[in-house]
Amino acid sequence: MGVSLQDTDGQVLGHMAVIDRRPIPEEPRIHAVFQIFAARAAAELQRLRAEAQVREREEKVSRLLSSAMDAIIELDDRLQITRVNPAAEKTFSCQVDSMINQKFSRFVSREDIARLERLIAELDDRPEGQQSRWIPGGLRACRADGESFPRRRRFPFCAASTKVHNAVLRNCA
Repeated sequence: MGVSLQDTDGQVLGHMAVIDRRPIPEEPRIHAVFQIFAARAAAELQRLRAEAQVREREEKVSRLLSSAMDAIIELDDRLQITRVNPAAEKTFSCQVDSMINQKFSRFVSREDIARLERLIAELDDRPEGQQSRWIPGGLRACRADGESFPRRRRFPFCAASTKVHNAVLRNCA
């Protein structure tokens, strides 16, 4: 007895069969139980493939962030740093472990944090897909030791409905 394992679109994922030395009776109950096992196996195959696709996308995004020459910082809704790329570590002269869970205000002037908070509120009111903007004049940023670094800067800042924000510091000398 055998059946094809199909995804929700009807695409064949594989086959499942049962073999015995004796003939398997053509009973509807036996066939129904076998169909249940086949459906479960197909669901598990779909789950495994979906997880592999998600892992592959996450690895691609991670490689993209890691190779970016711009400093990229992810902030939560309280403006605490949740993720940084290697360029951000280098730009701010601070290891990732020392940046994660820190307030972004540690790296930006008080006045600019107030501007940033106003900008986020404005961006949150925009429709999805229109929630990013260059900050006029950039932000006055400083390294972990408090030293300002003189650069022509622009922080494009993206606010999303998930309340996760991304800041990109264009590393222009």
